[in-house]
Amino acid sequence: MNHKEIVHSTVARTLGVPAVDGSASFFDLGGDSLSALRVITLLEQQLGHTLDIVDLLTAPTLDDYAADLPAAAGHA
Repeated sequence: MNHKEIVHSTVARTLGVPAVDGSASFFDLGGDSLSALRVITLLEQQLGHTLDIVDLLTAPTLDDYAADLPAAAGHA
C-alpha cells in the first residue's frame, strides 16, 4: 500500500465509514481532535515513523496530507 491508501483506510476505519474522499479535509469528513490522535497513532504504527498531529489537522485534504508524509516512512 502507498501512503495515500494507508491514510484513506486508516481514516475510514477510525471514523467508522466504508471509504473516504481524499479531496476532503479531515474535519470535513467528521474528524475531530480525538479521532485525529487515534489516526496519528495508527499511522505511526503502520509507517514506523513519528508524525505530527498538526500536519493532519491543517492539511487542506487527506491526499495533501498523504503526499506530505515523510518519504523515509517505511511500511510495517
